[in-house]
Amino acid sequence: MYKLGYKKAKPDAMVNKSLMNEAEKLDILFNLEQEIGVKLDNIQAGIAGFELPCGESYLVATLIKGKRANAQQNPFNEKNLESLIDILTILDKGSDKTGRLMMYDLNLDNINITNEAAGVFDFECMRGKKI
Repeated sequence: MYKLGYKKAKPDAMVNKSLMNEAEKLDILFNLEQEIGVKLDNIQAGIAGFELPCGESYLVATLIKGKRANAQQNPFNEKNLESLIDILTILDKGSDKTGRLMMYDLNLDNINITNEAAGVFDFECMRGKKI
């Protein structure tokens, strides 16, 4: 059972398509999992994107377990760092359909860790590149 969270989009998200852009990136991740037959553990999955009549936009997605990585309060250990490397290796390998997937906004604010694993979220700036 997944826990869900939501992200309130910036004003005019539907106009500048940033909300739908992020939802499309989450679709790419889902399709990558299907294509390569590997479940990306503890990675954000999109559920829905919508705009209310008042103009506010929201993205509903799975929550990522853990707390933000932090060198002092919540440091990486061998297991969660290996988990992060596994995720990034799968994204870097990509597939014939998606190409290689690069996260241009990968930073500690977009990584949660537990003692056992790392989880990645916020894929708005992810780009695919076929080489």
